[in-house]
Amino acid sequence: ANPVYFWIGDEEQPEQPSTAQHLDDQTTSRPLSPVAPQTESEPEAELYPESDCSTPRQGRVMQSQPFPLPLVQPLSGVAFKGAAERPLPAPAAARRTGLPRQEAAREDNYAAVHGSGKVLMLYASPLCRLDASFGGPVPMPPLPFEREWEEVVLTPHGEAQHLRSRPAITLAASCLTAGSLQKALVRGTPGGGASILHISAHGAGGGLVLEDSRGTAHLLSCELLRGLLALRQEAVAESSNNNNNGKSCPRLVILNACNSQPAGLCFAESGVPHVVCTASDTRDSWSRLFLRTLYACLFQGSSVGGAFAAAMMAVRCDPSMPEAAAAASFRLLPEGQAHCEVLVVVVAAVVIFIVAALVIVVVMLLLLLSLFLCCCFCCCC
Repeated sequence: ANPVYFWIGDEEQPEQPSTAQHLDDQTTSRPLSPVAPQTESEPEAELYPESDCSTPRQGRVMQSQPFPLPLVQPLSGVAFKGAAERPLPAPAAARRTGLPRQEAAREDNYAAVHGSGKVLMLYASPLCRLDASFGGPVPMPPLPFEREWEEVVLTPHGEAQHLRSRPAITLAASCLTAGSLQKALVRGTPGGGASILHISAHGAGGGLVLEDSRGTAHLLSCELLRGLLALRQEAVAESSNNNNNGKSCPRLVILNACNSQPAGLCFAESGVPHVVCTASDTRDSWSRLFLRTLYACLFQGSSVGGAFAAAMMAVRCDPSMPEAAAAASFRLLPEGQAHCEVLVVVVAAVVIFIVAALVIVVVMLLLLLSLFLCCCFCCCC
């Protein structure tokens, strides 16, 4: 097979659009790949209409094929329709629900929110990749990351207002680039400190397909990923030397990509206590059910291990999914660990605990006061 080369572009951001431009215009301006007509049907069918229903999530990302698109003004040697378009700043679901989000066009515009309950989603759906054998850019099928964002935002049970009323849960989304990933992994930098890091991307060669500021594919191999994670380990060690009582972040990494177990092992070996990954090709229908159940349990105060077990059971019990293939594709690393940590503290439970503690203290004070009065009465007699 002909080798495939990924072009690594620089990380500088495109010029900011005029402030008069509406946010919705940014969403609708990004063209879709010609092999992925936008419909509301099953994602596998809409991404790969010429294939059967068993097409995995990764699909035919690595296959070279010509595309009959009119060429526009080239940008740094890339002649692709829409290559100069500004990448989609954030899932549209974040704007529809009015929940907190970050502007992905500027990676330094994160909110420095630390502590438990922060969920950061990094998504990559490149417009194209450069293939040396083809001699130019090749379009890539888009990923339904907006649906993934909705699974997080509308969890649990489609009631987004409950998330808005929970100060313990903070949601954020940004484009997955090398810079945004590095900031998310190193605590203390703008954008760091997320207890749950959700990565949605294509999987290729054991690594992850990121995108640059021009929407072009950027392959992050396991070797490069280990380099980024080494920076995280140095930051954790420095934090320990400075007597920082906070735990290292992220505590949970979710890799929603095909064959992401090699990348997941890199995260686990670097000290991330909980990593959810896949050991094979996965379908979007499997991932949606799995993630919906996983986040619902996490947001209700379940431990990581309990939430993962519930999500696996939901996949096994769904009659529309092949039990063996769907359930065997998800992994929780490191294997053999209990994963008893609770990442999201439910506010209602905390309030009940505080009220109960106050009641106990008041009762104890009343008992002590009554005992003191009894002693005084006995002494007087």
